[in-house]
Amino acid sequence: MAEWMPAPEVEAIAESLIEEIDRHMDLGKARIEYVFVRPAPKSKGRTVWGSARKISGLAAHLATRHRAARFRGPMPFFVVSISHDIWVDLDERQRRALVDHELCHLWVAEDEDGELVLGVGGHDVEEFAGVIARHGLWNRSNEAFARGLSANVVAGIDSLEGLANDDTSSGDGG
Repeated sequence: MAEWMPAPEVEAIAESLIEEIDRHMDLGKARIEYVFVRPAPKSKGRTVWGSARKISGLAAHLATRHRAARFRGPMPFFVVSISHDIWVDLDERQRRALVDHELCHLWVAEDEDGELVLGVGGHDVEEFAGVIARHGLWNRSNEAFARGLSANVVAGIDSLEGLANDDTSSGDGG
């Protein structure tokens, strides 16, 4: 059975990233809860490193901390969960990257009435390593990903050796 725990280390990194990265700045307007989960969940046979999801409706209503706030209507919020089993083996650079990855799924906008709208988005690239190995960078999203990757590939490969084949950095919306 899964065990959920507060994740203050994840929250501290997230708060830093939200202040530092333009893409994340609007997230400062939203409630985000950070938790560790243990053991690391699996999705489609792979270890899930982290996930990001929006909580709304009845779940948001039940999760509202203050009774008075419950009767004003549920306020949607986000939850970022990180697999504790994975977290303990990551260095600081990898931890920041994992938290950044999960924050990239989240977005905040304002509607025409100035109300916050929260959402969760997918990855910029959805591809199999084997397809790229066989066919190269065959579409624009693969090309854009490769350009972003090229500056960091050497630093990343050595530190991830042994983790890459079994794990994924997100699942279940993350």
